[in-house]
Amino acid sequence: MLHFNTNQYVVRFRTEEIKLLPKEFRLLHFLFQHKNQTFSRDQLLDYVWENEGEPTDRTVDDHIYRLRKKLKKWDHFIWIETVRGVGYRLIMNQPRMMPNPSLYNPEIEKHMIHLLSNYLMHGQGEAVRILIENQEALGYRIPHEYFILYKLNQGDIDWLLYDVQIEQMPLEERLYFIVTIYYVVQKQVEKTLYYMDQIFARKLVPKRFPLSLEALRFLSLVEAGDMEKAVKQITAISHRANQENLEKWRIPLSLLEMIPLLISHNKKKLKRQRKKVHHFLKERTKQDLHELALYHLLEGINLLIHQNEHEGKKWINRGWEIAIQSQMLSVKISFLRILLLLCRMCIHCEEIESEYQKKWNDLEKEYQFEEIKKKAEQKIKDYLNQPLSAAENRAV
Repeated sequence: MLHFNTNQYVVRFRTEEIKLLPKEFRLLHFLFQHKNQTFSRDQLLDYVWENEGEPTDRTVDDHIYRLRKKLKKWDHFIWIETVRGVGYRLIMNQPRMMPNPSLYNPEIEKHMIHLLSNYLMHGQGEAVRILIENQEALGYRIPHEYFILYKLNQGDIDWLLYDVQIEQMPLEERLYFIVTIYYVVQKQVEKTLYYMDQIFARKLVPKRFPLSLEALRFLSLVEAGDMEKAVKQITAISHRANQENLEKWRIPLSLLEMIPLLISHNKKKLKRQRKKVHHFLKERTKQDLHELALYHLLEGINLLIHQNEHEGKKWINRGWEIAIQSQMLSVKISFLRILLLLCRMCIHCEEIESEYQKKWNDLEKEYQFEEIKKKAEQKIKDYLNQPLSAAENRAV
């Protein structure tokens, strides 16, 4: 719904923008991430003005006043409410997103959904935002599962845990979205694997997102240090992708296959794999920011392994720039998770690890991972305890 540009302190809704001061931006972003929750002035001071001089209750009140003035044109769906004797809370209503019936065209809708699917796959966050936010004006409907992926990539994770329409989706798709969130925020990878294994055992893998959960399981196995199972997993995924001709997985899987080779220092196989990836990327007619970010990261790690510290850091930093350029949270999280994993397992470069661990810590704090982890885990338990519907039983 709202898009926050942290570099320019701009908040965007569809085609409209509001420019904010840094503290106004931080305050609104915090309230947005915790909408409908009430915070005292002291709590807001602790988060927004931490370690900064002597701000007072008046500081909060002044910023709330200015935010209300700037948000006035959007007050049909967003406003900051005063809770007497306590503090403030942000209230939001979902704007109507019904397409203009005079413009609605099924062929255009089909084309737009195809475009959106490609943009999500290729890490083109800005293009995804434009398609989602202009569907009403242009006369097409985006299926709710794509809106969920959009919200996830905007970092509105808390919203996903309470979205009413998610509860109406098939059980395997609900589990897929919540387990994906859980993988992101959970440090104890063994717990993630435990829940994934239950999903696979009950054959609750969503058909609409082939290989996605399997790829997350591969990364979880690598993080858990179970390289034998991880290699078997990625081999099985690649075999299935070839059998089913899942062309869009060709480069992502080729990149993931490099990870065990980097960890095991298998120079001969790694050299062949790097050539294959380079060839695939040269064949690409459209730039995929997710793939490019990961490619630069893995090439940088390889350079560091071979003691080329200067070039290695340069490649890694370029990869991070591409991840930021994607404007997709999933791309940034994937980059940082894999980088920090490889720092621990094969390069031991304190400077790089310290720099990027700080970036991870910032994301963890900004998106309240610890709080979301508890909510997501409870959702997973609730879903796994649900009896299968008649249709789901037939599928199993």
